[in-house]
Amino acid sequence: MRVFHGFDSLPQFRNATVTVGSFDGVHLGHAMLLGRTGTLAADDQGESVVMTFEPHPRIFFGCDMQLLTTLDEKIALLEQCGADNLVIIPFDESLRRLTAVEFVKKYVVGGPVAARRLVLGYDHRLGSDRRGGAELAAELNGMFGLETFCEGCREIDGLNVSSTAVRRAIESGDIAAAERLSGHPYIIKCIFDDGTAAGLSRHKLLPPNGKYRVKANGTDTEIKINERTITAGIRLTGAATIEIVELCLHTK
Repeated sequence: MRVFHGFDSLPQFRNATVTVGSFDGVHLGHAMLLGRTGTLAADDQGESVVMTFEPHPRIFFGCDMQLLTTLDEKIALLEQCGADNLVIIPFDESLRRLTAVEFVKKYVVGGPVAARRLVLGYDHRLGSDRRGGAELAAELNGMFGLETFCEGCREIDGLNVSSTAVRRAIESGDIAAAERLSGHPYIIKCIFDDGTAAGLSRHKLLPPNGKYRVKANGTDTEIKINERTITAGIRLTGAATIEIVELCLHTK
């Protein structure tokens, strides 16, 4: 997967099929959307282009929310989903002012992206006018020569898969439910200094305080989470990817 920061150095994409979203957690609902985007791109002998925002728009607007994925984590998970290209769009004041149609005209069908197809999630809101995915897809279809699609919701165990649902599962320590909804273990990418993680983003959602069975860079071990401090059961130094397997002991 090729990763681009902003629009200044983009190549000319080939028959691009684009999808746009925050993709927090890259869960099974996102995977369905990304899969549709990839299939449509392949059918058009083109390439898929995923557009996401940094920072998360809600954080830009001052919401002190907890995210399921940092940017590095999101990039790794999107690559696992098979995206051809990722464009990370700096979310700033000028972008905030664009309506959904203005955004699509300027960045999706305009410039080197020159998308032929656009895939939107049913619950995604785009632009300063917060246009919904289904409504926006219907309005844009045929506009600017664009073919649009709206992907519906994904259900697991009778529950709509969403970042909110995964977030609630992590907050309650229900690691198994979070993995069912996500389709992958909950991951934490961090830097360890002699067994203790440092430099965690304050916006990264951590499970409740307790001991957890994990894989740390592929090795089975345990970690302890206590007030945003992570301590590993093995001596770790440097970059690590923690995959949380299950909660072993909850502590207050």
